[in-house]
Amino acid sequence: MNTRLKKRGCIFFLAFFLLFAGPFYSAEAAEEPEIITWLVLDLPPLFITEGPDAGNGIADRVQKMISHGLKGRCSETRVANASRIAMELSEDRKVCFAGEFYGNPAFLNSIPTIALPPHNLIILKENAHLFGN
Repeated sequence: MNTRLKKRGCIFFLAFFLLFAGPFYSAEAAEEPEIITWLVLDLPPLFITEGPDAGNGIADRVQKMISHGLKGRCSETRVANASRIAMELSEDRKVCFAGEFYGNPAFLNSIPTIALPPHNLIILKENAHLFGN
């Protein structure tokens, strides 16, 4: 139960941080809403682009929370493959992605970046004390 609360806390922290992390207001926004393009890829369970659960993946939900918090902004979603997403992010094409591309210093990343379903962490036995065991 405690792990669930921590994961939910991470999700809410991520959404709150992203809502207030950048200068989202401009004088032009009052006249004409800015359009934010969200890129998604077909990668269940993070992004689900087809079928009855389309748009209900984990990262899809994070994206929706952020989009709803950006009052006065319109958003559109475009499906692309990982190479296209990385290219458009690196070329500053005014796009957003609710996933992660680790290791590229050109991308602004938040911590935590996304909540994943339960998974295992594999560490060396001699480092177990670093994780509370």
